[in-house]
Amino acid sequence: MNHENSASVDASDFPVRDPWVWRVRTFVGKLAAVLASCVVASLAAGGAELLADVDNQMIFWFVFAPLIYGLTRVFRGADESDAPRSWWRMTARPTASLMLGGVPAFWILLKMMTTEVSSGELIAALPVLGLCALYLNSALYLMKGR
Repeated sequence: MNHENSASVDASDFPVRDPWVWRVRTFVGKLAAVLASCVVASLAAGGAELLADVDNQMIFWFVFAPLIYGLTRVFRGADESDAPRSWWRMTARPTASLMLGGVPAFWILLKMMTTEVSSGELIAALPVLGLCALYLNSALYLMKGR
């Protein structure tokens, strides 16, 4: 396959060089991927609730958080290369990492400190807090200029 000719085509949401490597750069593409992840996690939570007496909120977050982490491997900033990201890099800019990690973590921790939280809610918060920690770690690395 001749890759020099394919560079002239505006294929920002299509495979690059390797058919198994996807990069999403547009807002609409990113929004669609996140919404699709919500649908998949909701279906998994609903299906689990039908099969057994489980907390569907817990199932939703345990499915959704890994999907979001997977999307961080695919999403790219407008000026970011197509090379694989470092394990710690979640976004193209530190501000985005700070907002995506700090805001949810703040609200979850505020809820835990101000209201009585059930064990199911506490367990459901773990994957989200883990994702928040990864985003905040990414913000620190990006602010250091790595």
